[in-house]
Amino acid sequence: MGSAQEQARAQQRVDDLCGAAIRALTGDPDLHLRARTLYRGQQRIAFHAPHLRTDPARDELADHRGAADGMALRLSLCDPAVHRVYCPADPIERLLFELLEQLRVESLAPTHRPGMARNLTHRFTAWSLHYYHAGLADSEVGLLLYAVAQMAW
Repeated sequence: MGSAQEQARAQQRVDDLCGAAIRALTGDPDLHLRARTLYRGQQRIAFHAPHLRTDPARDELADHRGAADGMALRLSLCDPAVHRVYCPADPIERLLFELLEQLRVESLAPTHRPGMARNLTHRFTAWSLHYYHAGLADSEVGLLLYAVAQMAW
């Protein structure tokens, strides 16, 4: 692996590429990625579905593209006002709600975008394998999240 500066430049290129994809898919020119976090202008847009979080040290470009495609679908297909009304306050319930909403919008990926479907599948599969191999499914809550994610997917 290269120097920290080379790694930062490589991650910036990935952020730029994925940010451009999100802008193109949503039609929103104010969106951009910075350190794998989506912003509209200077305002951070939070995504709580765990499989949208990527790690530049571990994940490949297809993972980042899958997360970006998932973010674009969420922005395009989810009504934030309705989402806020029904989103539970309890942290575990909220995590499950966010995961299910994200998987719902991902299931609506347009059939005329087969690359998007491949990216989403790649990202979810990579997240699932990492989650399992990291032992995160070994607790009650971890197993619940993993089982719900696998069934909903």
